[in-house]
Formats: sequence, C-alpha cells, structure tokens
Amino acid sequence: MKIKTFLNNIFLYGLFFLCLFTLAGQSSADYENCGINFQEPYWVAQNNDGSTLLIVDNNGNMDIISQEVHLNTIPLESVYKSLIITNQTNAKVFIFNNFRAYIKGDVLTEQSNITNGDGANLIIQNSLGLNVARFETDTGDIYLAGNVCYPGAPEQEATSPAEPTVVIDSDISACEELQKIGDPNYPEYPLDGDYVLTANIDCSDTVNWNNGAGFDPIGTDNDTSSGAIEDIDDIFTGTFDGQGYAINNLTINRPNEFFIGLFMATKDAEIKNLNLTNVNINGKTWVGGLIGAMVSNSYVDHCYITGNITGSVSGGLVGRMEDSSVINNSGSSVDISGESNVGGLVGSSEIKSEIINSFATGVVTSASSAGGLISNNDGTINNSYATGNVSGNRGVGGIAAYNDGIITNSYATGNVSDSDYLGWVGGLIGTQNGTQANTEDCRFNYQTTGQNDAIGVHNGGSTSYDNVFLVYAFATFKMQEENTYSSWDFVNIWTIDEGNTYPCHKWWTDLGNTCPAI
Repeated sequence: MKIKTFLNNIFLYGLFFLCLFTLAGQSSADYENCGINFQEPYWVAQNNDGSTLLIVDNNGNMDIISQEVHLNTIPLESVYKSLIITNQTNAKVFIFNNFRAYIKGDVLTEQSNITNGDGANLIIQNSLGLNVARFETDTGDIYLAGNVCYPGAPEQEATSPAEPTVVIDSDISACEELQKIGDPNYPEYPLDGDYVLTANIDCSDTVNWNNGAGFDPIGTDNDTSSGAIEDIDDIFTGTFDGQGYAINNLTINRPNEFFIGLFMATKDAEIKNLNLTNVNINGKTWVGGLIGAMVSNSYVDHCYITGNITGSVSGGLVGRMEDSSVINNSGSSVDISGESNVGGLVGSSEIKSEIINSFATGVVTSASSAGGLISNNDGTINNSYATGNVSGNRGVGGIAAYNDGIITNSYATGNVSDSDYLGWVGGLIGTQNGTQANTEDCRFNYQTTGQNDAIGVHNGGSTSYDNVFLVYAFATFKMQEENTYSSWDFVNIWTIDEGNTYPCHKWWTDLGNTCPAI
C-alpha cells in the first residue's frame, strides 16, 4: 500500500530529508520490554547494494550494522534506484525511491495511518494503533520499531492477537497472470501492486487472444478514441521487476487504439530488469513495446526489447515520455515504422524527461519525422547511441528528428536518408531549435550515415551552429578508437573493442553482450 500523504507531511514541515536516505538506530536496550512479542521473521534493513544496515530480532533487540547512509555515498548511477527496507521474506516494508516514499510490509494494513505524533516528528502506526516507526523531521533520522515501539515510547500491548499481514510481491510466471494486472475481475492484481517475473514466459498464444487483437495493454481506457492521457481511467502506478527474465512473443494488434504497449501508461511507476523479445505490436498513436506513455516520475531501468512495432509517436521501448520520467541503462533492437514521429527507442520526450546510458539498433522508417534514437526530443539525452538505418522526411536524424532539448556524449552510425530532399536531415539531428536546444560532445560516422552535416536545419531554417559544441564527424576507423571520445567516461560508463567495434555501455557488456560491430 502506498501512503502518499507521507511526502506531503514532510513538505508541511519544510524539511525534506528523505533525499539523505539516512537510517539511524539506538542501542538494543532502548528496544527491550516494549510489551509486544515480535513475530518471526526478524526485521532486516538493507541498502540498495544489499549491505545490511540494521537487524531487529523478535525480542525487540536491534543490532546496528551501519549507523547511517547518505546520498553522497551511493554511486551516481544508483540515485534513481530504490533504498529498500525488507524483512527476511523479502516483503518490502519501506521503499524510498527518487524522493518518494512507499510504506508496505507485514506491519501495515489498509487501516494504517500516519499521524503528526509528538511535536515535529511523524509517527507511523499499524491498524492496532501501535507505533511502527518515527521520522524525526528536525534531523532527518528514521527510527525503525519493528511492529511496536521506538526509544522512549510507553509500553504498548496488542488488543487483538493476529499474525502480521505479509504483503509480498506478486509473482508472475505465465502470460495469463500478466494479463490479470489491473483487471477488475482480479482484485489481487491491482495497478498499484508490486510484481516480480519469476521465469521466462511465452506469450505466443496472444496472437489468438481477443479475436486477433492480442494482449490487452495493462491499464484501462474506456474512451480509446480520445488520445488524451488524462482520459485514461486507470494507470499502472506500481513496480515490476523482471529479474532479468524475458516475456517472449507478445502480440498486440490494435491499429485504431491509443497508448499501446505492454503497459498502456505508467505514473510514478518503476519497471526494471525486464526483457521483451520478438514482440509484434501494432497501434495507432503513442505506441511503445514496453509503455505507450510514461508520466509523472515513471522510471525504466535495465529493460531491453526486440521485435517489430508499427504506430505514430512510437518508439521501440516507449511511445511518449513526460513529467520527469527517466529511461536508464536500457535498449531497443526493434524495427519500427509509422506515419510520423517514429524513434528507435522513444517516440517523443517532453521537458524534464531523461534518457541515460541507453541505445537503439533497429531500423526506423516513417512517412514523416524519424530519429535513430528518438523522433522529438524536448528532454535530456546523455551517454546514448543509435546504429540503425533511419528514413523519413521533414526531419530525419541519426539520433533525433527534432531536438528542442539537450543531447550530450552520444553518437550515431546508421544510414540517414530523407525522401523529400528538403534538407532537414543530419548525421545526428534533422532539425534543431537553436534558441533553446543544445548539442554537445557528440559524434557521427559520416561514411555510414551518408551525411556530412551533424544537423540538417537549425533554428527554423538557418544552417548556423548556435548551441552546438564539440560535435564531430569521423570516418569508420576513427569511430573505432577510444581517443575519438577522449572526454567520455570509459572507466564507469563506456567500453570499446578498438579496431573491431563502436563504443557501448559497460552495463550491456556486463550482461554478456558485445558492442556493435563495424
């Protein structure tokens, strides 16, 4: 269960210390004789790297392994990940994720609440009225109490004997279970639930589902003709951890419907460690293999997709991004086509959205604007690349068709061509708005892209290069050399097999994959 008022209370006191990710504890003596018999198993608090911070046993004794952890001790690439406190059944108790807090676990029920407690502190209680934890807003400290007490609290006794309600992640092991998410006929699969894929699953039979329409995207839109995201009735707001497993052979054939993908749309959601292989997806507008539209701080991490997709404002992974949504460490090898605004990874991104350490290698074809990585970029793209061939008109680029945002430390190699010969075509970007866009420290292969200019048209028709810095065209052999990218991070982010490949991400090769060959 997500207690959304928690964040509001923090703001009321003007002290938003959750971003410190600080955990503090007291000696075991402070936790003795609280009048409650703790239930097995023990409580364990862990950081996102798996290190144990503290343990509370069933007598209320606390063993502090680490007194505190601060944001600046967490690697930068983990800032968008979760600090999760779990018990030994892996039931999530507290989740702190990118400045949001969710409270779950075997001490809280539907009747759980947050009170302002003593003074400036926030007290979380379970349904028995017993204190679960205390958040000290003047220091940012978090005192965990198991399911009972905190230092200095009066003795408390449960008035009704009951086993704790264990809220665990819902396991998904079949395509039929996947389809139950958000279906009102299966309330045990809510749209705000936490799901874990426990095996590779085969969705081949979806080609026969719903009279040939295939899988029904997760979410509910009773007016599929509006095309407005605010008209979507129910959006996925939970978490989905693929654990590195794959959903294979998914078919969605809904050419007259908006917001098409495995998930129709996501809001404040997290999807990670998920592979989608050999998808066959056909939609009208806002089409993505994983998500049709991601909004309001949605986060995608370590996801990869292959197959074929058709639709406008479409991307191999996501159709549309907005409201501070993030794609991190993800990739697409989808061949994708549509009438307009087609991108290898994402169809369009709005201001404050981010694409980080990601790539696209599929063929992109559009009757109008087309980009190897993204069609329309109003957000930020960093440390990313595209190698697929791109064709379209009125805006065609190896990375982006249109750039009104920021693109840094990225490269393109695929052939780039326009069918109307208007000249809105570039090795990196078809059209860039020079008044607000910025392209910096990027590369493209002028031999394989077939383009001599990084940007086709600039600032509404000008060919001047305002807000373009350290952007270079190189021959194939130079694109194979690490020193061509001298300012890029080849320690933590990039890797290359010099003379044989282009650069790619370390997270990708760490999974046993290889960089794109010349």
